[in-house]
Formats: sequence, C-alpha cells, structure tokens
Amino acid sequence: MSTREIQLANERGVALVNANDYACVSQYKWHLSKEGFAKRMSPRTRRYGPRKPIYMHREILGAPAGTQVWHIDGNRLNNTRANLRIFTSDESRFWAKVKKSAGCWIWTGSRDPKGYGTFCWHSHGRARTRKTHRISYEMHYGPIRKGLSVCHSCDNPSCVNPAHLWLGTNAENAHDKKVKGRARNTNTTKTHCKRGHEFTPDNTAIDPRGARVCVACRRAKGRARYARASNRAIHETGNCWPRWTA
Repeated sequence: MSTREIQLANERGVALVNANDYACVSQYKWHLSKEGFAKRMSPRTRRYGPRKPIYMHREILGAPAGTQVWHIDGNRLNNTRANLRIFTSDESRFWAKVKKSAGCWIWTGSRDPKGYGTFCWHSHGRARTRKTHRISYEMHYGPIRKGLSVCHSCDNPSCVNPAHLWLGTNAENAHDKKVKGRARNTNTTKTHCKRGHEFTPDNTAIDPRGARVCVACRRAKGRARYARASNRAIHETGNCWPRWTA
C-alpha cells in the first residue's frame, strides 16, 4: 500500500500515513509533541473551554479510550496502518519493561534463575506467570504450536526482540546449542560417582543410552536386590533356598 508524507508545523518533521488516510488527516495542522508524536489540538467546545491533544496515530485507528497504540518499528512518526497496533493494559505493562536497541530488546523486569524474563499475563480470565520471549513471539507471529520451543538466535535469554526469536523442537534447540558450543553436560566432567567410586576403565560401563555407569554401584545394587528377594522368600516359606524347593 502506497504512503504519503505530511509536513509538520515549523518543518519539525514528516509524518507517514497510508494514501487512503491522507485526505482525512491532511486537512489539519499537525505539530511535533514532546514525546515525538504527531498531534493537533481539539477545537474548543465553548469560548474559553480547554483544548485536548489529538494524536495522529490514535485518530487513524480510532483507538478507544483506555487503550494504547504501539508503533511497531519504534518510529513515532510512521503512522501507516501496518506499523500501528492497539494493545491492552497487559501489553502496555509488558513493553514498559523492555529496553529496546538496534540489537537485542532487553527485558528489565523479573527473571528466573536461567536469565529468562517472567511476566504475569492475563488470558481467558486467568493470570499466570509466563516467559517473556514466548509472549513477545505470540504478539508478533501468533500462537505457538504445542510441543515447540521459542529459541533465541542471539543466545541472550533476556532478549524479547521478535527478530531474534524462532520456533523449533527440543531436538533442534539442542542441536543449535551444540553447533554454537553452548551445550554443557556436567556429568561428562565427573571423575567419581555419587557414592565416591572412581570412574576407572575397569569400574566404568556404558548403558544402552550411552551414559556411564559405575560398576561397583551396579554390583552393590544387585546384591541388595538379591538380599531383599531372599529375605522375602525366607519370610514366606521358611526355607533359605526357596529356588530349590519343589
């Protein structure tokens, strides 16, 4: 859709609008507000009555009272409809805690121990704490299919920039970590098992999953299992060798 330019008063800037909206908004004289928006003042309803500011982006969308309009690209003079979005009070609180830059958009609110942002989001009459990068993805791209993860191409867990987020399975996320050298398995660096036995070549076995197993612990577990079975058989039959009984 083609765009038109509207010159602000005193040549303080140029506002962009869609061609279809140009005739409606170009009939007024627009000024640059202190916040960087294009605005005009409403006509007085009586001789000395107050005049209220009217913002171009709100007038174009017809935004109802109590809502806010977000400029997607951050340019407050780009008032094309594709760049404007009405958002709720939850979204208003959300973006108030985001510090935007040319790269990552950093979440400045609460975070979990892994560095991911958390936010109380209301949905279907319920409030629950959610990860901020998932909220940001849904705002820009729509619902997340079940079983998929929202991954960061920037490897910054506190980033909510939608350009840095992509959908993938757990396997794809793990592969991405491995390729970037971020995959860590602390078990591979251990020299002793949790019971203190050293992982020597003679004391190490590999299970079907490819994990290391302590041979001494496996033997001790087998002996304990056999002792429990023997004690249970003795209690039931009174014979210390129940497997030989007829």
